[in-house]
Amino acid sequence: MRDLPEINLNLLLSLEALLAEANVTRAARRLGVTQPTMSRALRRLREDLDDPLLVRSGQGLVRTPRAERIHASLRDGLRALRRVLHDEEFDPATAPDTITIAAHDIVGVFVLPALLRRIGADAPGLALDVEPLRYANLVAQLDSGALDLAIGVGFAEAPGLLRRVLFRDGWVCLARRGHPSLAEGLDLATYARIPHALASPEGDGPGVVDRALAAQGLARHIAYRTRYFIGAAMAVAQTDVVLTLPRRAGLHLARALDLVSYDPPVELPALDVVATWHARLDAHPMHTWVRSALFAAVV
Repeated sequence: MRDLPEINLNLLLSLEALLAEANVTRAARRLGVTQPTMSRALRRLREDLDDPLLVRSGQGLVRTPRAERIHASLRDGLRALRRVLHDEEFDPATAPDTITIAAHDIVGVFVLPALLRRIGADAPGLALDVEPLRYANLVAQLDSGALDLAIGVGFAEAPGLLRRVLFRDGWVCLARRGHPSLAEGLDLATYARIPHALASPEGDGPGVVDRALAAQGLARHIAYRTRYFIGAAMAVAQTDVVLTLPRRAGLHLARALDLVSYDPPVELPALDVVATWHARLDAHPMHTWVRSALFAAVV
């Protein structure tokens, strides 16, 4: 492998695009070059780094183990460089960059699409890179710059982090149209009797619904447990399980999947959907703009 002074550093942009897309055509489109130009860049990078980088698997290309290691470091390094270069001014109409957000899949139901519409209209050079939200190492990821923003529920106060409540949400129950047990509606006795789907992004353990039912001496049968709200909603659409989830996203899923929504027959506490970020990004022009777009998108 060649030393850094021998490598054409202009190829790093091509390398970032190739590793992100794992597709020569899409990488070329991302940088606004022709496919032959990107193919030549890939050949040169393979020579310079002494690694195939992308290898064929099935119908597409996959990153080699070395390319996987390069990808995260290169992405973070170029992001840091872009921040330095764009720190003095930010023109949303022309600025290229990637915003890395950690969020549960339920945030992707309507929060992130709303943000993406605003970005597409006013800042077409920006891209969203959405990763799973993991509470265990969230503070470290925001502190290191691996994440720019996190959106979720129940964020604890932490030194160096700032936060804003995006909205307060309630709950809704979803069931398939024609559910045989719900012809007369959803009362508490029926709710405790019928099978449930539980979406629990953090894994096992009793949820809000289980604690509310237990307070009334009741328990429910969880027939399907998953970490993904959208997967749980798909199960609801095709079976007789019911799903209780945050209201705003739940109503979006009900419309998309032709589900019937019900008010929960048990009192459940409201929840705050919160955005959190590191204090060092608070005054950064690009991140300030993105957060403002997010706040406006979820009104």
